[in-house]
Amino acid sequence: LKIACFNDQVFYSKKVLIATGAFTNFFNLLKEKVVLKLKSETTIWVKANEKEAQRLQSLPSLLYKINESEVQDIYLIQPVKYPDGNFYLKMGANIPDDNYFTYLEEIQQWFKNKGSIDISSLRNSLQSILPGLSASGCYEKRCIVCYTFHGKPYIGPIDDKGLYIAAGGNGYAAMSSDALGKIATNIFLEKSFPPSFSEKDFKPVFEKEI
Repeated sequence: LKIACFNDQVFYSKKVLIATGAFTNFFNLLKEKVVLKLKSETTIWVKANEKEAQRLQSLPSLLYKINESEVQDIYLIQPVKYPDGNFYLKMGANIPDDNYFTYLEEIQQWFKNKGSIDISSLRNSLQSILPGLSASGCYEKRCIVCYTFHGKPYIGPIDDKGLYIAAGGNGYAAMSSDALGKIATNIFLEKSFPPSFSEKDFKPVFEKEI
């Protein structure tokens, strides 16, 4: 396989794994598009000091299935230290301002138009879940959820020439990224699957097949 980069560098490899999330079907990365439903996701990142991060280090990843008018299906992960040296607790949910995307231009506009969404409902929900949380700032961050046809990630080959994809977190990737990365690595390098799963569970589904 030949990989040509924008800076004119060229690389060759026997196998290539494409893990480009919401952009999987764009930029002509694939000859045939896979079935992916793309939805906007608004998250808040709450800045916490190191003492507060230590206090919450045993906090498990939370998936809270609720059906309220302003906030639905909350996910929350404990404070993590980021490259800027600060700790941030991340929370996201489905809100009325969510949109579904079909075209690349819609996605680009979504990421560019920051600050246009009211995140007070997310802040209030977080305060209800963690009433004693000590934070020095709250910031809006934008994300996209990729839903696959069968509800499990697409992880596997898409041709017989060594091209693989890993795409579609179905709303769980924020809290399961390490595990999904390990699964993808094992499938890509060793063709081994988690216990009780097989190749068909993660098989990519193409639009032409539906």
